[in-house]
Amino acid sequence: MNSIFYLYSKSIGLDGFDTKLFGGGSDGSFYAEQAIKFAENSSYKYTSVHIPILGIILKIFGTDNLFVLKLFNQMGNILLVLATIYLSTLITGKIKYNNLCLIILINIIYPSLLILSTTSIYRDTWILFYYILGLCFLIKYIKSKNIIYNFLFIVTLVPLFLYREYAILPLLTIYIFYFLRKFISLKWMLFSLFILLNLAIIFAKDYKFPLINMSISDALLFRQTGMEAMTGGSQLNIHLDTTNLISFYINYFYAFISSVFGPLIWQANSFSSLMLMCCEGIPFLFIAYYIIKNIKKMSVSEIIIIISSLVLFLEISLINDNLGTATRVRILGWLPLIVMIISRLGEKKNENSV
Repeated sequence: MNSIFYLYSKSIGLDGFDTKLFGGGSDGSFYAEQAIKFAENSSYKYTSVHIPILGIILKIFGTDNLFVLKLFNQMGNILLVLATIYLSTLITGKIKYNNLCLIILINIIYPSLLILSTTSIYRDTWILFYYILGLCFLIKYIKSKNIIYNFLFIVTLVPLFLYREYAILPLLTIYIFYFLRKFISLKWMLFSLFILLNLAIIFAKDYKFPLINMSISDALLFRQTGMEAMTGGSQLNIHLDTTNLISFYINYFYAFISSVFGPLIWQANSFSSLMLMCCEGIPFLFIAYYIIKNIKKMSVSEIIIIISSLVLFLEISLINDNLGTATRVRILGWLPLIVMIISRLGEKKNENSV
């Protein structure tokens, strides 16, 4: 499909990375343009490590044929499949053929992932790969206490941070919780975190958190700026910049539900958003119901996946107001959860057949 979208884009007079099939311009076109400048040793706009890497690929192959960038991103798709298979084996403790086939299928048919991995040269594939690989190493370290996996986890955070800074927060949260659990229970940690966040919202909105270098005010300003700059149909227009905690949590809950399960029925204002609701939103509701129903039976690996996904969902609900962006970023949370459910149901089916 990479070739099909590339040839289609070329046939309508574009650069091979923008198809005009899914709305406005393509980030891929920007990446390609800046990668060419990097390869030519010209000044370029740095938005993430994705641009220099693409530029290095052009330099290595010594070509101006940009299709090589598509092939490079395809390698990322293959690595992502392998990472999700590895995650499944950590959950079940074995390689199961049925699970393997279903996981490969999910990587192919997950609508938002399919669009991101085939239509252009987005960085999202690589973000997903490093995120899930980091999640795997974190699970392996917590279960085995092997310092090698601790080292691999930390190393994996580096490219993940360089691709998308805030993507490391869910993994770091689990990592910190793991060490704090020796002194305080998970329930007290969550309660303390909730109290601290409320105090931060009231008294320390301008404090910049380490690593992400962003305060609560910065996050809300980033969100508000996006709302003002983007007036398209995918804007949720949910305001969180309020000093009233009750109003904040009501709006935040609505933002969370919309970002994680959206578009909701009243937000589906086009055929594509209606299809997204049917293919992602509704199935995600069933997955969430299954997780809540079986949460007490979950293993350590599964709890780690659930908490990391929840932190990610809470994060994107805070800093993002655009539904299109939410469907892209929430893949980081939903793909591990889907792999977890596939692995879990595969094990249950195997137990029933014995």
